[in-house]
Amino acid sequence: MVGPWHGAPNRMREIHLKQLKLSDYILADYAASALGMVNFLCILTTRPRRSVGGVAHTPRTCIPGGGWEIKKLTQVEVPGVEVYGAPLWANRVLIKKGGITQLVYSWFQGQDGC
Repeated sequence: MVGPWHGAPNRMREIHLKQLKLSDYILADYAASALGMVNFLCILTTRPRRSVGGVAHTPRTCIPGGGWEIKKLTQVEVPGVEVYGAPLWANRVLIKKGGITQLVYSWFQGQDGC
């Protein structure tokens, strides 16, 4: 539970785990009655961030690979969050698949802060 949000852990499908070759991950769904639902995914990998399975793994490749259409992709500063003394910038991606629209935030964090 985080504030009004109640969460439940989830698992990735085996096909995705084999492809991504992750060191570890957290996948959970959170909901708050008046606020809606959030899907949270945090991935830990010791592989170079630009290559997962030999392919660049960014929102521009990952999201369409899952059958989603990117409607808008921008970079935004996350207010009040700093990493190694610098503002945290995230990808803000509006995606659509059929009649479903979702808002996705993603960023990559390396040991050196990049």
